[in-house]
Amino acid sequence: MSGEVPEGWTIGPMVQFFELQRGHDLPAQSREAGGVPVIASNGIVGWHNQSPLSGPGVVTGRSGTIGKVNYIKERYWPLNTTLYVRDFKGSEPEFVYRFLEHFPLTEFQSGTGVPTLNRNDIHPIDVVFPPLDEQRRIAEVLRSVDNAIAAAQQVAEHSRALQSLLTTVQCFGHGYEMINLGDILADIRYGTSVKCDANEADGYPVLRIPNVVNGRVELDDLKYAAVSDADLRRFGLEAGDIVVVRTNGNRAYIGRSALVADGAATCLFASYLIRMRFDTRRAWSPYVYAILNSQPVREKLLKAATTSAGNYNINTTSLKGIAVPLPNLETQHQIGEVIQLATEAANACEDDVKHQQRVKANIMSDLLSGRVRVPA
Repeated sequence: MSGEVPEGWTIGPMVQFFELQRGHDLPAQSREAGGVPVIASNGIVGWHNQSPLSGPGVVTGRSGTIGKVNYIKERYWPLNTTLYVRDFKGSEPEFVYRFLEHFPLTEFQSGTGVPTLNRNDIHPIDVVFPPLDEQRRIAEVLRSVDNAIAAAQQVAEHSRALQSLLTTVQCFGHGYEMINLGDILADIRYGTSVKCDANEADGYPVLRIPNVVNGRVELDDLKYAAVSDADLRRFGLEAGDIVVVRTNGNRAYIGRSALVADGAATCLFASYLIRMRFDTRRAWSPYVYAILNSQPVREKLLKAATTSAGNYNINTTSLKGIAVPLPNLETQHQIGEVIQLATEAANACEDDVKHQQRVKANIMSDLLSGRVRVPA
């Protein structure tokens, strides 16, 4: 590593401050209810009661999900897809957790298929550690930051739940006529499968599954593709379109949708998404979008999903067959505007969580580098 070592801190190989060990096999049938958590590379995957390790423990992904770090205060069992801290060597366990949470573990993964993290690749890396008392103070500050973020997340979850309840009551509580989505569509199609290997100057931005987040189109981390004028017309988005996630390994993501606003109207959409464009004489897309995210319709979408090769899928035929309540256009606008206010409030709460997470990242960078010191 480079840079000046803060006064009182120690520089040395990572293994000088703590040692990682590969996790252990545990047959799926041994994961009994109750007992201690079984930790995989992506978090808790079950429970069991046999010969657990004593906490506190720090566990990170060894294969599969790299970069996620778990802190376990009580007893636990780390699976063989993880690396866990076998010996803290006098370091504060919670500080080690914070250190690994901030450390760029994904930069050291290898493998052409399933990414893998080898402890021997990171043990020799030089790092700087503060003295034990400062480790504890830093951990305490970051714990307080996490508590604030958790409180903001709870507010956001309650706000989103209120929006969902309002949608259900407003749309399904008045006996409106049920109409299949296919009867009010002007167009529905899968996205482009063209390779996204162009740059911003030579191609058009392409929305992918990661860009459909919390009911919104996020224009971060866009990929670009060079397409013909014909494909631009076929796969271009317009304000008021709705894009739907059609395939994913996580069942909860199936049917997740977003309403396209003006800012995304210059984008294309990828093949894992479906675009719906509605007959404006019969349907107002913000109202339909609200319906698609209501609990009754989400349940229908998940029921219609099929499985193949470990993925869940929904197709255009299933979407067209989903029945939704459809009042007249004036009522759609009235309901949609009320729901939009609730949606904006929920979005604001979620944006606050994201802001606090960015602030946390900056605080971690300052504290774990010693640029900012926590006084005794």
